[in-house]
Order: sequence, then structure tokens, then C-alpha cells
Amino acid sequence: MSRWKEIAVGYDADGTFLFEGCQKRLSNITTDTLFYVSDKQNFVGPLLSAGKLDTLGYKIIFTQPRKMYFTAWSPFYLETVDIYVNNNTSVGERTISLLDKNNNMVSSVKVNLNLGKNKVFLKFRIDVGQYSLVCDRTDQLMNVGGMDYPYPIASFGQIDSSSVSPNFYPYFYNWQVRQDDTECNSSLTTVSILASSTQDLETETGIIIFPMPADDKIFLKSAIDLQQTNCIFLYNGWAHHQKYNTRI
Repeated sequence: MSRWKEIAVGYDADGTFLFEGCQKRLSNITTDTLFYVSDKQNFVGPLLSAGKLDTLGYKIIFTQPRKMYFTAWSPFYLETVDIYVNNNTSVGERTISLLDKNNNMVSSVKVNLNLGKNKVFLKFRIDVGQYSLVCDRTDQLMNVGGMDYPYPIASFGQIDSSSVSPNFYPYFYNWQVRQDDTECNSSLTTVSILASSTQDLETETGIIIFPMPADDKIFLKSAIDLQQTNCIFLYNGWAHHQKYNTRI
């Protein structure tokens, strides 16, 4: 299933990145200031299957390690693979490694395998290039016989062969892959920040509110008739006075 992740991104007037998130506390603003925000959405693609789906066929265990060679044409994530263990003596910890074409380590995970089918969470990010997938133990099932190389990895690449010959399929079944995240940004929206006044605030009807700014109590001073019901709505940096005709 596809899904969107949405988040706000903020910049100052010079276009400098300030923050990313749903809210931001601003401090030490002494003058009126402009900020700019945009809405960033990350598209997370659906999971797709690749490779041989299971061990159907002639199954063997070899004592020499086998690698799986593959090529990435565009970036993608290798989320999980299935690995099969067929006897109790093969249960235990393994290290699954992603190597580049020069056998340099790119990523690795340690996993514990149980008897039977194991879904192994890799979460490897794959950039464009040539790679191999390898396990540090050899006592897990693989297939031998006529294989269908190359196996497509959706539209992201292909599984090329094993390190022995195209007649072997080592270890890693039912690849679950997804495309690299796609980022979409909206146009910038201007946000005006009005600095708090340090002067007593007077409404349009002559009510004076002081002190400004205040962090506890405020006081009202007025020359108008307060025998009528008056409501003063206070907001950040300004006030609105509303009068009702009902007597108190």
C-alpha cells in the first residue's frame, strides 16, 4: 500500500533552512519578521515482490558460501527476504551483508533464524550500481537446477546470477522491495511574525491594557462607562474590545 508522509518545513527571509516539523517555538524576536513555510510530502511506495518466491524445486545445502549478484538501475529499498532452515542444528544467528561490486561492505544485519521459513528484515537502501547479497553461514536452503535468471526487481533492476553459476539460487527468496521515497514540496507561504509591543496597549475605545508584555497579570484602565457589559479579547500582541448593551 502506498502512503504519504506530510510535514512542514520553515525558512528565514534569506532562504536558510530553519526547522522541519509540525510546530516551532520562536524566541528572541525583537522586530517584525517574515518567515516562509512549505508543505513537504514524502511518497512511500508499495511493497513489490522480486526473485524466486520460494524453495520449490531441488533443494540442497552446500558447505561453501554462495553470493547473490544483482544490479540496481534506480534507487530502491530491499525491505525483507525469506530464508529457509530445514534442521535444528542450523537454527541460530547469522549476518546478512550487502556488498558493492568491489566487495566493500555497504550494510549488514544480524538475525536469528528458526526452523522453517524466516522473514528477515533487512531495510537496505540500494543506490544505482552492482551488488551482492551474502550470508556468513551456509547451512540454509538453496535451489539447484534450471533457474530463470535474470529475475526482475520490479523496474528497479534485476537479480543477475549466483556466485557459482546460473544453475544455483542461494538463500534469499521472495524479495520485498519498494521504490525510493519521492519528495514533493509546495510553494513557499509567507508567515508574518509581529514582535510583542513593550508599550501599554490602548484599544480603539480608549481602554488601556498594561503592562505589555505581561507574563502573569494585566490591568485595565478606562474612562468609558463600565456599567455596560464589555468583553475584551486578548490575542498575542493585540486586543479587541466588544461592547454589549445588556446592563450589569
